[in-house]
Amino acid sequence: MTYKEPDSNSCESRNESAAPMLPSAKAYRLWTDEAMELVVKELEKERLLRMDAEAQLEKQKNKVRFADAVMESRDSITVGDLASMLKQSGIETGRDRLFQWMREHGYLQSRESEHNLPTQRSLELGILEMQEQAVVGARGTVKVRRSTRITRKGVEYFMGVISREKDAINAREEEKRRAKRQRDYELRKIREAKKQQGA
Repeated sequence: MTYKEPDSNSCESRNESAAPMLPSAKAYRLWTDEAMELVVKELEKERLLRMDAEAQLEKQKNKVRFADAVMESRDSITVGDLASMLKQSGIETGRDRLFQWMREHGYLQSRESEHNLPTQRSLELGILEMQEQAVVGARGTVKVRRSTRITRKGVEYFMGVISREKDAINAREEEKRRAKRQRDYELRKIREAKKQQGA
């Protein structure tokens, strides 16, 4: 038997050519490991963002359910219900303060005999209505109890008016703070100038 030199197509030749590819395979593995880490980090970020969004949605869902339930359950709501809706919208108020605001702005009457009943203007606008209910007393006497209710149109109207008023009040307060800061700055400058003149 004679010894033959391996040709370029033999196994030995192929093994020699495969050896230089090992470093690139390691580089590929490192690259894929880094890519996987990036993908895992991105997925974690997306998961956290989704969880935050779902939590925010859950908070808002309760508010929407309340407003929908109030609006669908009857044609009109009480002033206390509107105060609750305003509070959930970020406007700090209660039933009594809302009654007072409505009297001050001419939506409710302030006369003792017709205290907190809608004005003619409110009735004509269709934002308030008066509900009358017969109440039988302990001695069998019948009294008519009148209360003010806010219509669906009124809910939208008051939410808009009160939100705009709150924004205007916030802007005025910010302007007052800015003017006070400017006055304080000018007074400091005057005091400093007087100190320098006296020294």
